[in-house]
Amino acid sequence: MSKIDIETVENKILEIIQANFNNKIAEINTDKGDSLLTNIDKYMNNFYEEVTNYSQFIFYSMDNPTVTSNAGAKFGTDWEMIIEVFLNNTNNETTTRSKIYRYTRALYEIIQDNQSSITKYCSLPEISALAPQSVTDINNETPYQIGGVRIKININ
Repeated sequence: MSKIDIETVENKILEIIQANFNNKIAEINTDKGDSLLTNIDKYMNNFYEEVTNYSQFIFYSMDNPTVTSNAGAKFGTDWEMIIEVFLNNTNNETTTRSKIYRYTRALYEIIQDNQSSITKYCSLPEISALAPQSVTDINNETPYQIGGVRIKININ
């Protein structure tokens, strides 16, 4: 068996999200009695792609690596995985904030529901929601509303 590293953990968490995200959206739409959310099938981990080609996408990254010390000579590393939903807000839709809250809920619940699968590769994840905010693309042309989750994990 190969050693577990951050690349493996990131890929496994992303696989879990991709496998469950659109079903979770359908569940939330049913819970709310509407169809406000739509499926998102575009995932990216860099902004070198032309993001303005997408009205919505999921961005993910690993951040804040911190070496931690356990017992004796054993060391681990804390990481934060950021998973954000970007919604094009060019038309200033009045439902954008509600969409962000619901997409954040979907991400949060997927991680929470799949903790046993995730802990095969790292520590029990600490999940927190990210506050919705407004940003523009790297050309400062397209406005987006974003929201999502931060997952803090430790790899030994």
